[in-house]
Amino acid sequence: MRQLSSILLLTLILICTAIQSCTQPQITMSSPDMPCRFDDWLQQNDCLAGKIPGFAGYTLEDCMMVVYLTSLEEEESARAILEPLFRESQYGREYCRAGTRVGVRKVRYTWAQLREWQKRAFNTLTGLFKGLTVTGINEEKNAVFVIVQTESYATRGREILTGQGILNDALIFSTGMRSGRPPMGLFRDGELVIPAFISGNVQIGELVLGKTTLKEAEKMFPKAPPEALGEVRPRKPAGYPEAKVGEVSPEPQLVFNPWGSTYTLFFDKNQILVLVEELGSAFEGQTLAEVQAEYPGLRRTASFDDVYEMQTEVTPCVALMLIFDAEFHEALQAAYVYTCKTER
Repeated sequence: MRQLSSILLLTLILICTAIQSCTQPQITMSSPDMPCRFDDWLQQNDCLAGKIPGFAGYTLEDCMMVVYLTSLEEEESARAILEPLFRESQYGREYCRAGTRVGVRKVRYTWAQLREWQKRAFNTLTGLFKGLTVTGINEEKNAVFVIVQTESYATRGREILTGQGILNDALIFSTGMRSGRPPMGLFRDGELVIPAFISGNVQIGELVLGKTTLKEAEKMFPKAPPEALGEVRPRKPAGYPEAKVGEVSPEPQLVFNPWGSTYTLFFDKNQILVLVEELGSAFEGQTLAEVQAEYPGLRRTASFDDVYEMQTEVTPCVALMLIFDAEFHEALQAAYVYTCKTER
């Protein structure tokens, strides 16, 4: 049996690469006296927290480092450590030739507290809800952020975490990665035309279901930099949704996650785009009743323990596929599939 939806297999690495908003801007710094340089900025801040009492993280505002402390009495010691580190960092040398500055702001919770709560949120919520769950630390807000798919998940998640002792004002919940764009594109002369976006809302072209070739898609999206995380090259799909309406059910041979975008693109043996999934589409979080009001032809095509699938034909060659949470009946994932034959 083919897998229900490849979106369920997306990793946090791919998600953060695509949306570029999982953390505040960070750099890595080091010195012979305090080697706090790590590939992982979370570990770097763990190290800084061990050196600076009351440290709660930092953010960058151009060439100014804003350091967060729970006590301003530690400002002098924080500056003594961070000013030379920031000035001599690669970022400081290359982008701040006019000089670097360090400012201090007082907050309530230390980095150690936020890290403990972030780990607890990750361990508790990951796998508890269907679809996407992301946790992290927002230093500017001095809080742990949690991203889940629906408002019902957010309400339940907050209840669970506050019940475990995490303070309510140290939690920021948001739902999905919705961009505010129309649901995955628009129909033009019977064809599904999907605006190709990168880095949020920067449109770089258009994808046409049933017409756009793999070569055209690769040319359209920017090439991933050498340090890009996750698999961004076209590859054989591990699984894909199966169309149960329309003339044919395509069998994708290649899947492509363009770097900097939230799309998963599937291509058939003719290397024609036949299936599109979008992380954070406008469908996510909508109730079954809301979606059925717009698409009354939706019918259930598969059921599992905690999710179910619904599909409908929206044009003679395009079907809409949705995954719903079985308890709250809210959409978790959406895809469009081309259900007519393609030609080279």
